[in-house]
Amino acid sequence: MAERRATGRSSPQHSALMSADGQPVTIVHLAAEYYPYARSGGLAEAVANLARFQSAAGMRSIAFLPLYRSARAAAGPLEPVGEPFPVRIGATEAEVRILRQSEHRNGSQLYFVEQDHFFDRERLYGDARGDYPDNHLRYACFALAALEALPRVVKGPVLLHAHDWHAALAPVYLRTRYAGDPKYRAIRSVLSVHNAGYQGHYPPSVMEELGLPWDLFTWRHLEWYGKVNMLKGGLVFADQVVTVSPNHVRELRTAAGGFGLQEVFEWLGPRFSGILNGIDQGVWDPATDTVIPRGFTIDDASGTPAIASDHPESGGVQRDLPEQVAIGAGRRVVGAERGAAIGVERAPREGVAAIVHRRHAGAAAARRAGLARWERGRQRDRVDVEIDARRAAVRTR
Repeated sequence: MAERRATGRSSPQHSALMSADGQPVTIVHLAAEYYPYARSGGLAEAVANLARFQSAAGMRSIAFLPLYRSARAAAGPLEPVGEPFPVRIGATEAEVRILRQSEHRNGSQLYFVEQDHFFDRERLYGDARGDYPDNHLRYACFALAALEALPRVVKGPVLLHAHDWHAALAPVYLRTRYAGDPKYRAIRSVLSVHNAGYQGHYPPSVMEELGLPWDLFTWRHLEWYGKVNMLKGGLVFADQVVTVSPNHVRELRTAAGGFGLQEVFEWLGPRFSGILNGIDQGVWDPATDTVIPRGFTIDDASGTPAIASDHPESGGVQRDLPEQVAIGAGRRVVGAERGAAIGVERAPREGVAAIVHRRHAGAAAARRAGLARWERGRQRDRVDVEIDARRAAVRTR
């Protein structure tokens, strides 16, 4: 299936985001994924499109990404930015290089952190045996390398935007290791929480491996039930924390939805806010979408049967669907089960089709928990269509 990607946009020479003294601010994204160079889920698209649209809005926006094996293959020819330099992580010293693409591409400038011992691996986070045991060192190296490179690639004020637990040590190091350095004193930081279920839990011994002082291993900083919690450290030290919607802010502040960090999210107070995720309406427009066989609009949906019939794995989707359709979209683990169940409970008793979008295990659980009740007699004439995003397949039941 063809990929959808927002169109390229030129980076502005100036910035629509200005500091209090009138200097243009550069937004610097730090992320473990960035589309199309490294991708395991929605984080890659979220970060890349955020940077791209900030650039389109007239802001200076750049990004740092580890030079994984997959990123090297997708990036094409690369050129170094300055000389290699050492990064000290506790008692370990790693030599890194900052690279960028030789061919100019529209949009935000992307810098790659090259350190083959940590990043030249078959997969991003782990192999068949599980997560790589040195992930804490890998992403500490990434955060420190990006911070070291900032004065080399950015002039003027910086807003550092870290994404998820992989980059969460950047605000920690910024306010500890670099606290006395005048080059970093004016940098402000934001941490985006895309998926709070992944936090970077490690035993206390990694404090020394990460080069962090033991006085940070307290409940006020990185300690979490006897473990080091890298996401928690980022939450504590970042100047501002954001997540994907105002509703998700409320969820993360509850025992049911906070993944054990609900008290930290509550403690953040006004420093924690939700910005509703959006889409590129020029790309995701069914009237002009080239990925689907026939376009449709809200006023003319005559093309929608062709989408089902032409799908290579449609398996013969029924076309005599009832007039009302209940859709349970489990995009995130958080709230997926609860959301689908609510939809089922509020659905009319007759003439309803159930469509469940299974993206993660939480949504599959939603189907079992919520729709199973439906199957036990409430909806005998329903049609249940399950869309598996992993295989881009549509099946009927």
